[in-house]
Amino acid sequence: MKKVHIQTKLKFHQIDLNENFIVKHVLNNLLVDFTQIKIAHNTIGEKWIVNDLITKCVVEEEKLKK
Repeated sequence: MKKVHIQTKLKFHQIDLNENFIVKHVLNNLLVDFTQIKIAHNTIGEKWIVNDLITKCVVEEEKLKK
């Protein structure tokens, strides 16, 4: 979420970061607990937008809590 917030601030100042870059960067920095998300991203082969990644992380976090 911090990275998305930074992206939003940069967009406000007309500095646009590629959304694909943000998704890849966040995936590379996820905790080991979220390995399934990394694997899914690498095997599915479709582009994810930031909102897709956030949704998947929230679902995975809920699973981990249980």
